[in-house]
Amino acid sequence: MTGFSLDLGWKGIDLSLLLQGGFGRDVALTGVYSTGVMSHTSMTKPFYGNGNSPVYLVENSWTEQHRNAEFPRLSVTPASGNNAYSSTFWYRNGNYLRLKNLQLGYTLPNKTIKAMGIDGVRIYIEGQNILTFSQLTKYGIDPEQPGVSNGYYPQQRVINAGLKLTF
Repeated sequence: MTGFSLDLGWKGIDLSLLLQGGFGRDVALTGVYSTGVMSHTSMTKPFYGNGNSPVYLVENSWTEQHRNAEFPRLSVTPASGNNAYSSTFWYRNGNYLRLKNLQLGYTLPNKTIKAMGIDGVRIYIEGQNILTFSQLTKYGIDPEQPGVSNGYYPQQRVINAGLKLTF
């Protein structure tokens, strides 16, 4: 994982951003535990753990009518657990670049606010996890997730606005 930060200011306007990325990593849709064992996930088996499978899995799985599918035939029976066998088929490119943090602000000039008895006024808007560029997002996977995505919630996009007054 690598990061890049930038802080700029000009005539009362300030901009701060943090880009973060990871390169050279593959992610298994099946999930890989730290012991190296691969396991089913909702990405590879319908109704795994009594949950719903993603639409892309159901729509892009092999059937008699859809022989050029991206994924193999789906099965919900325990005896046919072939979809979780260790295979490079289930690996996807895990490279990503994420705009992790962005803040844009404006500080009012002192001559404008001194007459009101205020030392400083800054208005800003900021956000976390604004954009993510990754092939994994089409599968609904957060590229920063651990090796096995059982119960992992992706990082939320957060937008805040603020006003800072200094007296």
